[in-house]
Amino acid sequence: MDKRILDISDIDPIVISIGRTTFPPGFTSTSNAGLTDHDIQLVYKGSGVVVVDGVEYFLEKGDVITVFPQESFYVKTTSNSPFGRYHIHFDFTRIKTKRTLSPTLLDGTLWPRLVHLEDDLEARSLCTDIILHKLEDSLPSKIIMNGKFSAFLGLLLDRHLSPSAQRTRQNLKSRRNVMLAREHIKASYAKDITLKELADIAGLSTNYFGRMFKAHIGVSPRHYIIETRLNQAKRMLLGSDKNISEIARLVGYDNICYFSSEFRKREGISPTEFIARLIEEGE
Repeated sequence: MDKRILDISDIDPIVISIGRTTFPPGFTSTSNAGLTDHDIQLVYKGSGVVVVDGVEYFLEKGDVITVFPQESFYVKTTSNSPFGRYHIHFDFTRIKTKRTLSPTLLDGTLWPRLVHLEDDLEARSLCTDIILHKLEDSLPSKIIMNGKFSAFLGLLLDRHLSPSAQRTRQNLKSRRNVMLAREHIKASYAKDITLKELADIAGLSTNYFGRMFKAHIGVSPRHYIIETRLNQAKRMLLGSDKNISEIARLVGYDNICYFSSEFRKREGISPTEFIARLIEEGE
């Protein structure tokens, strides 16, 4: 057995610290390099990204991610809403010489990196109780706190081992790949982006990628590209002195007539009317 692996019979978890943090839109934290303990994070609000040793994990409400000792991580938000998470630093055992070890399950697999809870009410309640008992800081409260955390780990393990968990893990993987493609759109919306290009980034076939993108994002890739371009165009119309032709070109439209047509189709008015309305409202 790998010397880094803890025997499952030695699991006796102890909480080191716990907190609850909400990150504003557009936030990126500093890197937490080389953890000396384990860190488990439950998303209770919004969506965001936790980057572990350079690998991005796109998380939404109900997702739980575990960061292991010696791994670095940081957090960033990618949406227009806040990203809220509970974070618990802990060890799987009280045995000092084994505290940096991580358990293997009975089937030989490692403790899961990512678990999704369809109903996270019980998990959030346990995290709240752990925080309250941590603040109380008495011997009985420490015993109760660690018992609550054991229940939290049991909840994750039960979900991970449930018959539907494999399908959930596949869904999480496809969502992560779709989010990589979405980030590419946000960074390169002004370019001519093809469906195949996005599918290649996601590591999926073109047809399957299209279905998964709509399932996770709510619109087709083409619709999302247009939305991204027009949202950026509206920002430019609001906050720059560039003319409509320049803005159309900067967001990816060489043909101003086509740009105006797409703008009217989604906003109900032309770019010129949009500017005129802004002027009227500002007077």
